Amino acid sequence: MKRNWIYQSYKEKNCGQIAVSVITGKSLDEITKMIGHSKGTTTKELVKVLRSLGYVCPDRCKPMKQMPKLAIAQMKNIGRKYGWHWVVIDGKKIYDGQCGKSDGTVNWNGGKITSHLPITEPNII
Repeated sequence: MKRNWIYQSYKEKNCGQIAVSVITGKSLDEITKMIGHSKGTTTKELVKVLRSLGYVCPDRCKPMKQMPKLAIAQMKNIGRKYGWHWVVIDGKKIYDGQCGKSDGTVNWNGGKITSHLPITEPNII
């Protein structure tokens, strides 16, 4: 599936909603309604929406040991005491609405992926 990159303003805290939208191809408005808000999201909220759309994923994020085929990854910014940022990993591409481009490349300044939620797309008949 071709992924569509979505821009995220630095003022917004909707990176989780954007990541689910990028993975599923649903509009950001649809995903925001399914999650129930446009603020920061938990893994549990992302999992619930992904599963409701037929995607398979574990309950929790896994440590980042190698690049997964498809995942929503949790990124920590160096120098920040708390909080994280969600991005999409799709093969060798990373879709990040704040520090990325539509071609799946990123330009991170001091951040790193610490864990990921591996995702399997639904079987479409």
